[in-house]
Amino acid sequence: EIDADFCPIPKASSEMYYSVQVGAFSEKKNADILAQKLLQKGYPAFIEESYSQAKTSYRVRVGKANTRQEAAVVENQLAQEGYPTRICP
Repeated sequence: EIDADFCPIPKASSEMYYSVQVGAFSEKKNADILAQKLLQKGYPAFIEESYSQAKTSYRVRVGKANTRQEAAVVENQLAQEGYPTRICP
């Protein structure tokens, strides 16, 4: 189960950055598979866990850009490769 549109507003953090989300999964193994594919292509992919209502989701994101414009460059590259994308703060 993938949900590329799920991109909640982050809580206040001392480390603010933008990343490109390419998927959200209910099963960690599916997130691991996508993250590994992205890493093999040279993207700095990572998985972020989210908890809500006793349910865990695993969001696959790429990069930690300082500005939305930097994230947009990565988003365009991923979109050209056919990935569903969304920039997240």
